[in-house]
Amino acid sequence: MTDVAFTGTRKGMTIVQWERFNEILHEELVNQKLNEWHDGDCIGADQQAHATVQRIDGHHVGPKVRLHGHPCNLDTQRAWMDYDVTHRVETPLVRNKIMVDASELLLATPHEYEEVLRGSGTWATMRYAVKTDTRLRVIFPDGTDILGTEETLKLRGRV
Repeated sequence: MTDVAFTGTRKGMTIVQWERFNEILHEELVNQKLNEWHDGDCIGADQQAHATVQRIDGHHVGPKVRLHGHPCNLDTQRAWMDYDVTHRVETPLVRNKIMVDASELLLATPHEYEEVLRGSGTWATMRYAVKTDTRLRVIFPDGTDILGTEETLKLRGRV
């Protein structure tokens, strides 16, 4: 069983990004790899991912996924979703590190194809996952995805 964290753009996933996310999530649930789900309770992609986990989880046979919400202290960015466990409110960057540290896999849906050094919590969270050797799977806006490590992201010119 796997604990998965999610990070994504506040702008929401593109249609093809969301479709690929659905496929990956379905694979994880069907193979009964997904045990605990962690997201940042943020507007945009977090909302889409959270709703997808709930929908797919409700239709598969097997243990139910336990949903963890990690809200940030910026109320205007919160989605105020329902969770099995709601963790303490933190700043966005602290919250993102806590989610990665609690997980074995980070699924990321950035808005950009190229690394953003300032102003993107998604990219900061991806960098932290690489730094801590947490498995990283990145789904880009065109639906392509890679298993990310520092080397593979650099080879693709992404980091």
